[in-house]
Amino acid sequence: INISVAHNLSEATEDKHAIVIATDWIEFNDIHLNIDKSVIVVDCVNMLDADKIQKLGYIYIGVGRNGKQL
Repeated sequence: INISVAHNLSEATEDKHAIVIATDWIEFNDIHLNIDKSVIVVDCVNMLDADKIQKLGYIYIGVGRNGKQL
């Protein structure tokens, strides 16, 4: 497994299979505009709107959310 830490959203999403959001930085609010829909999004801080992200076709896992996980 190759794990990397990114310094910005563009770097974080480039050629990735999964993204773990572990901070509530504002730039992650528009993550759906910047990533391929095949990327798994794990939201550890529950900052994204799970329903909205899933309706857009993304695989979304909100850590600790009842009924919102895949």
